Amino acid sequence: MTAAAPKTVLTGCLAPIDRNGLEQLIVNGKANPKVIKTLKCKTVAEGKFRHANYIRNLPPYIVDEPPGLLGDDTAPNPSEASLGYLESLLPMVVGSVDRLEEMPERVAFVFGWQAARAADLVTAEPDGARAIGAFAAEVANRGPLDRDAFRAAAARVREVTGLKGRALFHPIRAALTAADSGPELDLAVPAIDRGARLGPAFGLAPVLSCAARARRVAELTGAGHR
Repeated sequence: MTAAAPKTVLTGCLAPIDRNGLEQLIVNGKANPKVIKTLKCKTVAEGKFRHANYIRNLPPYIVDEPPGLLGDDTAPNPSEASLGYLESLLPMVVGSVDRLEEMPERVAFVFGWQAARAADLVTAEPDGARAIGAFAAEVANRGPLDRDAFRAAAARVREVTGLKGRALFHPIRAALTAADSGPELDLAVPAIDRGARLGPAFGLAPVLSCAARARRVAELTGAGHR
């Protein structure tokens, strides 16, 4: 007697990914993995040194100057924002290096993420593509991830996939950092998304968000098919 096939049960309200669109993204990504995308930011001068920076349809990112520099003190200036961001990376670094010259390597995953390497690392994991496909879908519409938002997203992926421990978190690490090891994800994930919010005016190398990284790796690994 043939056993009945288990039924698929929907346990939540995950926003679906269009299958045809995902398949086309996969084809495009494999056809030209070294393609360079142009990021656009519209900057509007609002008076004195206050500027509003518009990226896609997101809320404007405000830049201003302190009163001593003739500004209205409504937001950090680019130097302050960049310095504050770089300072926020120190907790991931200070406990794991012996010399100052080792620090850039510890934060290379923020500024020098490599999609192809990330995809290779994810593919090497038995359930890697399935884990990152679910994670990409879960964070697609969450916005920037802080520690709590990341934990909530990971918990949701665990519920959907049944994966846990290394089977869940190692593919996520591999996808987001393109590395086998590194800082705690509770620190690394918020650091990536804080950096992604800083535009080119802040003098730092562009940082791709966690959602964008997960989506790109899902495309390269064909996670939409699994």
